[in-house]
Amino acid sequence: MISKLTFHSIPHARSQKVIPGLTVIPVIDRNSLIDMVTTFETENLFEPAGGYGPGIDFYCSQRFKDLENFFFGRNDPGVIDEGKIWLLGCSGCGELGCWPLICSVSTAGNTVVWDRFHQPHRPQRDYSQFGAFTFTLDQYCAVLQELHTNLQSLDEAKP
Repeated sequence: MISKLTFHSIPHARSQKVIPGLTVIPVIDRNSLIDMVTTFETENLFEPAGGYGPGIDFYCSQRFKDLENFFFGRNDPGVIDEGKIWLLGCSGCGELGCWPLICSVSTAGNTVVWDRFHQPHRPQRDYSQFGAFTFTLDQYCAVLQELHTNLQSLDEAKP
């Protein structure tokens, strides 16, 4: 089944110390990934269940190629394994590495697949029944372009 990906974007607070940007939450078929994984963990009696918040901060200065590389799993060595995406972070402290939800990302023909979800701080958890989520390549690239456009509009709105 083909799913539709969108992002719920939350603007960063404006101050002289913060670069304008957005924190994003993946939304799959109109369902927040936070809600989806929390429901899955609750139904599977994982303790603690949930605790996820927006994970990734993007800034107005971000190049489109950076977004593309991130969401296709082309990562910097030593940060996260190739072919993986950190999608969510901790709801308490906001730190990505504190309580991340990670998945594998791959392309096959005209599709992009998110699968093999895991929570690295709870390696015994079985997420094999969560996902996979398949998106068309065109729609996936279009939503990345929309995110980049939204980031650029923040840059243009700077005082």
